[in-house]
Amino acid sequence: MIYLGNGIEYVGKARIYLDGKREEGVNVISHAHRDHLGNVKRAIASKETAILAGLEGYKEGLCIDDTEIKLHDAGHILGSRQVEVLDGNNVVYTGDIRLRESFFSKGAEILNPDILIIESTFGLPNLVFPPQDEVISSIERWIKANLSIGRHVVIGGYELGKSQELTRLVNDMGEVPVVTKEISKYNQIYSDLGVKIGEWITAGEQGDDPNVFIVPMRMVRKARAALSVSGRDVATAVATGWAVAYPFKAVDKAFPLSDHADFNELVRYAKESEAKRILVTHGYQKELARWLRKLGLNAQPLNKKPKTI
Repeated sequence: MIYLGNGIEYVGKARIYLDGKREEGVNVISHAHRDHLGNVKRAIASKETAILAGLEGYKEGLCIDDTEIKLHDAGHILGSRQVEVLDGNNVVYTGDIRLRESFFSKGAEILNPDILIIESTFGLPNLVFPPQDEVISSIERWIKANLSIGRHVVIGGYELGKSQELTRLVNDMGEVPVVTKEISKYNQIYSDLGVKIGEWITAGEQGDDPNVFIVPMRMVRKARAALSVSGRDVATAVATGWAVAYPFKAVDKAFPLSDHADFNELVRYAKESEAKRILVTHGYQKELARWLRKLGLNAQPLNKKPKTI
């Protein structure tokens, strides 16, 4: 059976909790974002996820009760993994995925399971991102244009994943950004694990008047207010995939830089996986499942009602 319980519960020859919230049985953590973590301290996870999430113990795979669990790159954030369960059935849980290449990943491999459990964060037809190189170029042009007229630049992004991409992007432009302490912590972990993100300055440690600031999205307005005291104008932006759907009127610019698959990528994965059965979760599950059925695929939303394997 497969259903939503403690995370996603898979009950085959073993009981497995995918991104579970409680410490029970066999836990597998796909990546270190908070919405996929709970009170789990020991799990099957990548080394990077274990460090980022502060796990007390981890394994990168497991064989138990005639069941094998394998991890595959998900292309989302550092350490993100798809989960493959082999126990007579072949089941894949994508976790959060991205098929596009990014600063730090070649993108997720499309696996070919019997049963596919796929995320649907951007599972609506209108949620489609522009080409990533165009998004990056537009961010660079915007930063340069504002710096050229003497403005501070503040960019908001998620602390883990997005802010490290922004740190690398700003470094590639020849600037060293100031980041918050939480972002600095994750930057340091990326750097310690050999990921080249460049240099950064932790807030409170800067000397002269810096130019570019990377902060969590919730702190953009606060950062604007604090920097305005210096007498320099401040330009603000956010970098999020939701920029394709919402105007973000509280900032000057919103860029659709995302570490998720968009609608087209999700459909591509579902089709190319050739899965006999598709269960959709984490987002617009009903809508994406309906769309996949129109394409002739056997797709259903995953919910709390157990579904037989």
